[in-house]
Amino acid sequence: MEGSLARRYKKVVWRTLVISNLALGAYMLARAGKKDTAAQNRKARAKQPSTLVATTATSVPEEPFFSPPIIEPVSDSS
Repeated sequence: MEGSLARRYKKVVWRTLVISNLALGAYMLARAGKKDTAAQNRKARAKQPSTLVATTATSVPEEPFFSPPIIEPVSDSS
């Protein structure tokens, strides 16, 4: 009886090991493919020429969006 019990668990263990190895292999292949496409996208972006913004001859001087706060000294005379 011990021999049949060991054989039965042996099948379950082997099946579990095979399935987990297949899943790990698929995960590693998918991850490697994802890294390759990311590297290709980076190379493609690096090859694209940057677009320059055309400036006009009559440009308006830039003003800050917010004026700096005006701090008035506190007088000590009460």
